[in-house]
Amino acid sequence: MSETPESGGPSKTQIVLSGQQKALYEELASRDPSLAEMYLGAITLFHNKDIPDYLAFAAHGIRELIEKLPLYLGLVKPHKGLSLTERCRNFSFEFKRAKQRSISFTGSKFEGEIDPDLDRMLLKMAKFIEDFEEDYPARKEHMARVVRKLDPLPVSLPTAIERSIVEQFLEYKNYFQGAAHHMGTDDESFLAHLYRLERFLLDYLRPQTFTDQSELDALIRYGEADAE
Repeated sequence: MSETPESGGPSKTQIVLSGQQKALYEELASRDPSLAEMYLGAITLFHNKDIPDYLAFAAHGIRELIEKLPLYLGLVKPHKGLSLTERCRNFSFEFKRAKQRSISFTGSKFEGEIDPDLDRMLLKMAKFIEDFEEDYPARKEHMARVVRKLDPLPVSLPTAIERSIVEQFLEYKNYFQGAAHHMGTDDESFLAHLYRLERFLLDYLRPQTFTDQSELDALIRYGEADAE
């Protein structure tokens, strides 16, 4: 077990991290101190059993870590320019203008040839959808992009393996999101999910390497002998 700096708060509770937790804490701190604080804060809340609803608060902290991790690590770009509401409002204006000006609009539907006003609106629609899908991808696609950028190997993951990893990542997120919203959990389940999430993140943020070529050679020889 390893000690970590005291957490904040009036009681100055000192949390003792496991080796795995200390490794993840240090890795997060090296990437962005805010990520390490989110993680430590969640663990601190979990260990403060005297705090009412401590499990929900701790789960909320882990969920925030999962959601913010891609942005803080620069794996996804923050939304720039107009908000989604503003984009919808602008497109609504284009649609209404096309209805007023286009001779293709009969009062209840568009029909016949596409005139310049309708063509302009359709192009705006295509751009709106394209930008929306880029800036607001579906959850699985969003997670897939994160997994691809985290993957340390130079070759792409096979589709089936990538799908499995994404499902695993989403499972962790869904669990902690549910726990944060009081959808039923307990200390044992929380710790089990936390342990596996920590291992999952470390595998990508700090992939295991062989410091000595002889270590790698020995492992290969062991595998070859076992296969005979």
